[in-house]
Amino acid sequence: MYSEIKPRYRQIKNGLYVITTQEIINGDIIIPKGTNGKIVSTQNQVSADIWFYDKWKYKKCLNVDTDVFKPSQFRGVVLTVKASVFAINYKHDEHSEMRFNATQLQDIPYLTLDKIESYEGRLYVDNKKIREYILIDIIDSIEEGFSEFTKDLEHRPTTEDDCFDLDFVFTDSALEKFYIEKNKISEAFMKATGINYNFLGGTIEL
Repeated sequence: MYSEIKPRYRQIKNGLYVITTQEIINGDIIIPKGTNGKIVSTQNQVSADIWFYDKWKYKKCLNVDTDVFKPSQFRGVVLTVKASVFAINYKHDEHSEMRFNATQLQDIPYLTLDKIESYEGRLYVDNKKIREYILIDIIDSIEEGFSEFTKDLEHRPTTEDDCFDLDFVFTDSALEKFYIEKNKISEAFMKATGINYNFLGGTIEL
């Protein structure tokens, strides 16, 4: 049974970690797509002040010193960023019960909605409330489908010790296919939900 305390929709909060979903350019500062950051301030759900601490190429354009032996050290930059260009890293306690309808989810690979329980939503279509799906159920469905893909990938023979550490040990070509498929799922998932989740398809993190 799901708790009514957890939020049903994405909430931008201080302290949450994010990843950029497209390149951000502000003067000479360029934040590449896929850069990690942390929300340090927000006044609404439209934008947030994000601290970008990743080792992106700020040193040359800002003429700053990153020497750890100096009295002060530059540790990134804070930019106000629109909510549409970043995804929030998944936290189970925060995001597991977020809700989405079928239209929002239609482009996510491996998702099978007819196997997931749906709930009455808040919006109407043709005088009927639309059905919505819980995020943790959505994730489980995607992982199940992705696992079927990973099972068919070529993997090297393993010892018992190897199998204890990894569910699959892929060949180089299989590993490349795995990451291509993983990135495809992640991109579609972030676009649909605004949440970044680490899909593994039945493997542990490689």
